[in-house]
Amino acid sequence: MKHVALDYFPEFKCLADKCNYTCCYQWRIDIKKPDYMKVKNLRTSKETKEKIEHCFKRVRDDSTPYYAQMVLKEDGYCPFLTEQKMCSLQQECGYNVLPEVCKVFPRLKNLAPNTWEHSCSTGCERTVELLLQRPEGLKLVQIPSDREEYMKKEFLQEKLDQMPALHYYKEIQILFMGILQNRKYSMAHRMLLMGLAARDLDKVKTQQEALAFLQKSLPLLQYSTVMEKKLQELQNNTVAGMEIALKPVLKQAILHRNQPCPDRYFLDAIDEVNKNLRVEMQHNKDDSQVHVDLDVEQYFLAQKNFWSLEYTPYFMENLMVNTMIQMQFPLSWGREIKGVWDAYIDLCMQYNIFKVLVASYMLNKTEIKDLVHIVTLCSRVLVHNKSLRVKLLEAWKECNWDNMAYIAYLVCI
Repeated sequence: MKHVALDYFPEFKCLADKCNYTCCYQWRIDIKKPDYMKVKNLRTSKETKEKIEHCFKRVRDDSTPYYAQMVLKEDGYCPFLTEQKMCSLQQECGYNVLPEVCKVFPRLKNLAPNTWEHSCSTGCERTVELLLQRPEGLKLVQIPSDREEYMKKEFLQEKLDQMPALHYYKEIQILFMGILQNRKYSMAHRMLLMGLAARDLDKVKTQQEALAFLQKSLPLLQYSTVMEKKLQELQNNTVAGMEIALKPVLKQAILHRNQPCPDRYFLDAIDEVNKNLRVEMQHNKDDSQVHVDLDVEQYFLAQKNFWSLEYTPYFMENLMVNTMIQMQFPLSWGREIKGVWDAYIDLCMQYNIFKVLVASYMLNKTEIKDLVHIVTLCSRVLVHNKSLRVKLLEAWKECNWDNMAYIAYLVCI
């Protein structure tokens, strides 16, 4: 099996004590049984032993592969984190004793036909910085591995039989990356072009149909004034678009305040978004519903200012390429969201979260550190919340909005 990665991946190095958030802050940390037993059986100092005794909670659920969860402190930080933002368990016992989840994050790895694909989560600020350092765009490169791995032919054949398009996995991946990186179109129009391809890919049932799909879709890689006109026609009712694409993401961000242990950094950022857009919220008596009003002119000013920044166009492209590889869009062997079209809507929703909240936060800002801050927070609180994304997708489909006209609201408003 080969190992491939987005080209920034080999450069990644943890910021350690210079990190503003730390990997574990406010997140659920799932532990597998071998890691749990390894840590429980360590010979450590009395202080560390006491932490180990109280920092894990057993998971009594046969439907999950995890054996325990880390119990965070009241402030949301890992009990092993020192005042210098270093791991006391690693300092005392070495790197190898860490649970796997602590070793790998923010590195992510997905299985593809005869290949492992590597990338990093934008829930880590260092990843965001690396994306900002690639104005020429991202590419997939082969990377070395410290061990040889093999895929059983029977396993691969079973997957190919289930999803014939996997015969052309790499070619289809290159097609969608090519669409997303075609700078002759705006970012919004590239997202729509991916949708035009995605809805046809879902219809592929045989290997021959997969090849025909590739041949039919190749023109999407070329710029066309006719296609540009069609894409512009999809951008219609702005008022309806605000209700569908803008207010829901603001509402979800605001409602994070009601979580049992909200992220204080994210709350501060959303307060600034509310101030910039002059957001007003109306609650019903039991707070079960929230209505959001905002200054539309302020929002459009924020979008105009954000996209005029020198780094915004290539950064948003890199951000979505990174997201696409992490999701294994359009073809994935094991995601929660099934089907190419549903995965495409999910991708557009993630783009919408970044586009709305990042631009609104950056209204009066131009510094790189501010962009890194808000993108990291959006990733950690909203994009990484898979259950929230599934819920949003289900609500979207219940409203019969799963078509290109409504998708245009998500990516263009």
